[in-house]
Amino acid sequence: MNEARQFLETCFGDAEGWLCGAVGSDPFRHPGGMYDHHEWNEVAVRWPRDVDRAADWFAERAPVGDVYVCPYLMRVPWREKGGSVRRALIHADVDIDVDEEKVARLGGFIVWSGTGGHGHVYVPLPSSVSVTRHEALCRRLAVTLDGDAKYTDKDLMRLPGTWNYKSIIDGGEPSPVVLQMGRDHAAGWPRGL
Repeated sequence: MNEARQFLETCFGDAEGWLCGAVGSDPFRHPGGMYDHHEWNEVAVRWPRDVDRAADWFAERAPVGDVYVCPYLMRVPWREKGGSVRRALIHADVDIDVDEEKVARLGGFIVWSGTGGHGHVYVPLPSSVSVTRHEALCRRLAVTLDGDAKYTDKDLMRLPGTWNYKSIIDGGEPSPVVLQMGRDHAAGWPRGL
């Protein structure tokens, strides 16, 4: 879980708050094709005080289900829009081939989600922004990278160092969720958004 810890430390910096996460197991697809889970469990632990407890919780569940975390610490032990301690990071869920050069130019990094070429892109900001500005920047990042509609500070994203279980629905094996840090992921305000 070293990748997970590196990811969380990069997202949270020196902030304190509630780390919110979830594990979904027994996956299935709805008739329209949407991926879902029959079993869903959420957790909230104090960061950084209970980081070891969080690591244990995620490590125990990673072999049996999809592990997700909110990349923003919350002020309370649940996820709510606008409830984050700070928003010094923006994100996009990119379900097409991620353009690594664009991500590098923005000063970002990628969590490869375990589906070929798809990833979650993160771009650190030099300081926290308002809820409204954060959502606008996330939307612009998604448009820039042809990403999906995940724009809020309460979103759940895949945790690196765990597994993506989508392929088991079709008889395949789980795929690793992998962190790829950028060359310079904290250079300043992202250019080109």
